Amino acid sequence: MKPNMVEKDELLLMLKDIYSQLEELELVLEESLTNIREEMHDQQAEQLLTCSGKLESIEERSGNREEVKERAVPKVLKYKLGYR
Repeated sequence: MKPNMVEKDELLLMLKDIYSQLEELELVLEESLTNIREEMHDQQAEQLLTCSGKLESIEERSGNREEVKERAVPKVLKYKLGYR
């Protein structure tokens, strides 16, 4: 009966060790993913600012912004379906 108890105790110790390692890994992963999210957010914000500046430059070269907006919005064509 003693050898069986020793095996159970060893298994429990190994499982506790695995559990503590998993907890540590979870903390490291959470921190890492948070950093990656922040980096991606900063990159996207920078790209949006760059695109916004380029768009404003194009609009200024093209003329009045309102005219550009009016030309950019397509006119909606309404069709009536006729049934006889």
